[in-house]
Amino acid sequence: MSAIYAHVCRLFRISSFVIIFLALNICFTINVQAAPSISNITDNRNSYTNSQVPKFDKFEITFNIDSTDATNFFFPFDPNPPAGIALGTGISVSAVFTDPESNTFTQPGFYYQNFEDATIGTREWFYPTANYSWKVRFSPNKVGTWKYKITAQDSSGTTQSAETTFSVSDSGNKGFIKVSPRDPRYFEYDDGTYFPALGYNLNGGDLDNVNPVLGNQSKFQAMNANGIELSRVWISQFSIFGEAYGKWGSPNRAHQTQEPRYGIVNPINSILTSTFATYYPGQPPPALPGGSEYYMWLEFNKTPSADGSLQRFTPCRYFATIAVKQNTNYRVKVRYLTVGLEGPLDSSKPFGFAIKRSASELFDPIDACNDPNTTGVTTIAASYNSSQVQNDSANPDWKFLEGTYNSGANDFFGYLYLTFDNVASTDGDFVAGQVFIDNVWLEEASCNSNCANLVHKPDMDMHLYVNQRDAYSFDKLLDLSKEYEIYLKAVMLEKNDRIFQTIDFNGQPAAKQAIDNFYGNGTTLTKVRWLQQAWW
Repeated sequence: MSAIYAHVCRLFRISSFVIIFLALNICFTINVQAAPSISNITDNRNSYTNSQVPKFDKFEITFNIDSTDATNFFFPFDPNPPAGIALGTGISVSAVFTDPESNTFTQPGFYYQNFEDATIGTREWFYPTANYSWKVRFSPNKVGTWKYKITAQDSSGTTQSAETTFSVSDSGNKGFIKVSPRDPRYFEYDDGTYFPALGYNLNGGDLDNVNPVLGNQSKFQAMNANGIELSRVWISQFSIFGEAYGKWGSPNRAHQTQEPRYGIVNPINSILTSTFATYYPGQPPPALPGGSEYYMWLEFNKTPSADGSLQRFTPCRYFATIAVKQNTNYRVKVRYLTVGLEGPLDSSKPFGFAIKRSASELFDPIDACNDPNTTGVTTIAASYNSSQVQNDSANPDWKFLEGTYNSGANDFFGYLYLTFDNVASTDGDFVAGQVFIDNVWLEEASCNSNCANLVHKPDMDMHLYVNQRDAYSFDKLLDLSKEYEIYLKAVMLEKNDRIFQTIDFNGQPAAKQAIDNFYGNGTTLTKVRWLQQAWW
């Protein structure tokens, strides 16, 4: 972050305010933040014949933004955000395009993480890097000479790049879909060809977001062979943004409903507070660590529900599909808080909270992750090992648990477990304690700064960032749909997202989960609706 330093005597100007010292001869130095700068602008024209971008094809600009005071690159800059959104935290980045007839189009940019990309056996391997850039993607709709310039605005000011020209050639691409101007009962492509909208719904498990090419290619081939031109796809189930369809699985089948439960709650949520009032009277839910809005809740409570299921029981959470490099040391770290842990299950071993690794999913019995004698499981770090625990100096009661794992001959981590370890009720009830988790890191141990986190849903504030790994995966799916000439109607959000249903109209944690919070109150731009617009 750069700055302009000004030596000031007697009279100085900050923004629109002028302060004059008449009687005092005061001299001092102030730090004035510079507007963001734009650098390293490139585009993909050279990937096309004679550097001519085909009409209706993808034109992609890549660049860097420097000297910004934005703290969240997913947020746009908003000088008057709704309640619950901090002022001046975001940055708005766009490209302004001018067509051969001098019409202008503004296309928003987005922050992009680069991945190492390979196919290993029957699996796609996407490894995150610490290399980020900004991108704008655009599809020019006219042949001729176009121009573009990049603009960026944050709380320190606005800047724009020099204008650049590029050429667009004719192509066989049919273009976008629109209502036919000749007969509004029908759709057609931009080139006037009839669009029959013969479609297919790729719902739920129909789409593979782990292996977007290998897992979906045969489906797109079959659709193309049968004349299907349109598919409704559930981008929400890639869990790129928000809590719904998240990555932290539970071995408890009662949690694996249509919209799986991930235990993402805030301290005043009725799901949490009513449980505490019923099962842990006199004990309030723990406070969040500073700067956090949600945490993940593991509850070791085997009280049966009326149907016999163990709705309250979450012995562990697991995360799969993590790419690793062979023979590499990794640092695994969790910020957590424990409440009332009891044990041990096996009297010959200590008990507590642990980070474990298993080559395959542990699901039978339901609490195999808690059992210290389960075979095929490696304990990476445990709270009863004092050398692996550090206090969080900024947040009383919260701690960091950290350990090291060597990947050996593995290309994938396997299953990362955050789990109770050897706990059991010691007072005759069904309860053996709780764990609250705020953030998870899995990084190369040799990295000391600007480290890429291999866990792509690491922060339980899942409404404040984009899951870059699965955004990259969806990019691959888009390329696949283009190859087989299938247009996508994407479902962008899940209305039953528990985070968006537990933020009220005033931008505060809601005690009661309600679908109205997802949709907003219809009269003002709420925090939830603002976050949804940032995502769109």
